[in-house]
Parts: sequence; structure tokens; C-alpha cells
Amino acid sequence: MSIVSIVTGLSFYCLLVILVHTSADFQCPCRCETKTGMTTVDCTNSDLYNKVPNLGPRDGSASLTRFKFVLFKNNQLTSIPAYAFRGLRIDSLRFTQNNLTSIHPDAFREMIKLSSLSLDSCGLTEVPDVFRNSPEIASLNFEDNKITNIPIGAFRYAKALQSLNLNKNPLTFTAGMFKGLEASLKKLDIAETNVEKVPTNALASLRNLRQLCLSGNRLLSVNTIFGSDSHDVTSRVGLKVEYDFSSNMIQDISVGAFRERPAPALLKLNNNNLKSLNFIGDPCFFNGTFLMLHGNDIKCSCQDYEINKYPDLTVMGACDILPAKCIDFHKDQKFDCACRKWHLANRYDIEKGTCPVKLTTTAGMPDGATPKVGFVESGADKPSMRLMNLTVHILILLRLSIFTI
Repeated sequence: MSIVSIVTGLSFYCLLVILVHTSADFQCPCRCETKTGMTTVDCTNSDLYNKVPNLGPRDGSASLTRFKFVLFKNNQLTSIPAYAFRGLRIDSLRFTQNNLTSIHPDAFREMIKLSSLSLDSCGLTEVPDVFRNSPEIASLNFEDNKITNIPIGAFRYAKALQSLNLNKNPLTFTAGMFKGLEASLKKLDIAETNVEKVPTNALASLRNLRQLCLSGNRLLSVNTIFGSDSHDVTSRVGLKVEYDFSSNMIQDISVGAFRERPAPALLKLNNNNLKSLNFIGDPCFFNGTFLMLHGNDIKCSCQDYEINKYPDLTVMGACDILPAKCIDFHKDQKFDCACRKWHLANRYDIEKGTCPVKLTTTAGMPDGATPKVGFVESGADKPSMRLMNLTVHILILLRLSIFTI
């Protein structure tokens, strides 16, 4: 037998083995599609009852297939048994709109890298223990269930969880309910949970939270979000946060309500009962903020229209069209936020009031602070003074950027 014949035979044998293994690598109970090495199994509206179907190889071996999505939406599944997905590599697993009455503690045991799990609209009354065997889950969706209480320790194994959706659950918020998520959680959705005040006691420990949604609740006021002693703002410069308080009944907001952390990049207050912009206080604090105020009955004074002169604050839905009666007032008003930025850069408390503020003396400044000569009221006519003012501004911005880094 020639060498060519041997090589040809071995090649055919290897190809046959690969084809056989691939064909038996996983079972497809519904609609399956593979693109660029990722497989999607779509069992939506497939009349599945009771237990989930087996996706693994018939011989019980581990599957080499990587599943991007496995969807069991809108079926009649009532339970997820132990080792239901053993040996499977699934990125996103979704059980939306089922009636799950039983999820075995080992249901997701021996899975390979489950990163997203959706158990929304499944009739759950408590948070199942899904993290003990799948601590790598980064996104968890419990929206539209019947969960009323989350005991302390429910997330003790959730070391990688970054996004948690608890919308449309009749929750009771308690201190410690998010214990275990202090360092990892970045996004929390608690819309339509019927809360009447911001659950500060539950939120206080979430030091890395960047997105908070409290829309569609019964909030009447906002005094604080995380508690006045919960975090050191100066240690979190540069963190971009977003707050959604839309579609509540908010009538009053304290001036310092949003100063516990760096200024929000997006603040949604649309569709509430706000009457004024007094809560803004010093606009210089809202550096880079996009503020949405549509759907409120805000009566704007000429002073309120001045808010739109601050280049780092964008206000939409209120006081954004200057009336004729305020033209002269608007023309005479000047602003200069450099003084505020100086305070932030030096970790000093920002004094109440509005800019401009002169810092040419040590009066009213913290002990040991060095006065920054050159802050003058806007509108100075002397070219030398304007040049000095510009130079100081540049130096402060450089220092602020270095501090932020």
C-alpha cells in the first residue's frame, strides 16, 4: 500500500469522525441556527411543557458548541431540573413568560460560562439560588414577577453581577438586601415597584452603581439617594452616573439630593409634578449633565433661564426658550464656574450661591488654602485682565484633568 493511499485513508477517517461528532454535538429540540461559530436555539412558542428539553449530546458527553442564545420564551415550563444544562457553553439563557414553580439549586450546575439569565414574567415569589453554581452571571432579569422580599445573603455568591432588573415586583426594600453586590453592581432597575420614597437604606452600600432606574413609582420627594455618609464624592471623580426618576409624582427635590456622587451625566425627571428649578442650586455642580424635565408644570423666572447659559449643563423641557421680558436680565448676568472647579480640584466644600465668585483673598477659604489671584467678574474690559483670567482657567483645567486621571 502506497503512502498516498494511507494518507488519503487517514484523512477520510478523520473527516468522518469530525462529521459524526459534530452531528451529535448537541440536540436541537426547536429552531437552531449557527452563524460565525455561535448557535442560537429558539424554542419560543414551542408548546413545551413541564421540564426543559435536553440540549446536550445523546451520549452524555460534553458539547463543543457555543450557544449565543437559548430561548424558551412563552411556553408552559414549570420546573428546571438539576444539571439541566450540564457541560453546555451558553452565553444567554432566557425563560421569559413561563410558570416556573420549581428551580432546582443545581439547575445551572456544571454549565460553562453563563453570563446572562432572564427569568422575567415567570411567576417567581422569591429570588432563586442561581449563583452558588454559576457565580459568573453578569446580568440577571427578574422583571414582572411576584417577589416581595429579598433576604440578606441572596446575592452572596454573585461576585460578577453587574446588571440587576427587579422592575414590576412588589418589593419591600430593606438594609442589606443587596449584600454581596457592593463592588460589582453597576446597573439597578427598580421601576414600578410601588415605592413611595427613595430606598436609601437598601442603596447605601452600592458604591459602584452607575445607572439607577426608579421610574413609574410613587415618589413625592427626593432628599437623598445613597445617604449623606455613604460615599466620598472626591474619591469617585470621573464616574459617569445616570438617574431615572421619570413618571413619578415628585414635587420637591432637595438642593443637595444629587451631590452625594459626581454630577449625573443623565438625569431624567420628566413627567413629575415639579414647579421650579430650585433644586439645581449651583449649576456649576452639574458638569456635563443632560437634564430632562418634559411633562412638569415648571413656572420659570428670569433667573431660571440663566441655567441655560452654563455650557456644561443641558436642560430640556423647561426654561429653554427665553421670553422677551427676560432679555435685559439675561444680558446683564455673567457666570464663571472656574471657582467651583477649583474647589472640586482641591477637595474643598463648594460654597452655596452662584458664580461669579472672586478668590483673590483668603477670606472664607479653608485654612492653608492658597488664594488663586486672577478670578475676576466676567465682563472685565482690560485685555491684560482677560489674559490673566484665561491663563488661570487653563491651569485649573489642567490640574482638574490630572486629578481626574
